[in-house]
Amino acid sequence: MINVLSLSKEKVSQVEGMNSSIVSFESDEDIWGWKIKRNGISHDTGILIDEFKLDVAYFGSETVGNLGSRTVGEMSKIDSGVDIMSEIFSSDLDLGSNRLNVYGIDMNDNWDSYTE
Repeated sequence: MINVLSLSKEKVSQVEGMNSSIVSFESDEDIWGWKIKRNGISHDTGILIDEFKLDVAYFGSETVGNLGSRTVGEMSKIDSGVDIMSEIFSSDLDLGSNRLNVYGIDMNDNWDSYTE
């Protein structure tokens, strides 16, 4: 489901300017949310680094003008093939090596499975 496209840095440190990396990813199917987890083997294990869900809280912060003429179906999904980015900070990681996994949740509430 989720395909990582790129990282702006393979290694991060606590030195300013080197303390974060942008991960870019996409889904090969429509999703309504995603999570980045550290050292887990599923969407519900490991340490949560970042997440996004199209839920009531998200739409509560939008104005009518921003929502425009989009249908509920159009607003409640992230289209497949859309480039998604998240910034990972050194403060989110342990010293040494860290494994980060990106999981998506499809329109039928199925989470992406772990792959090595």
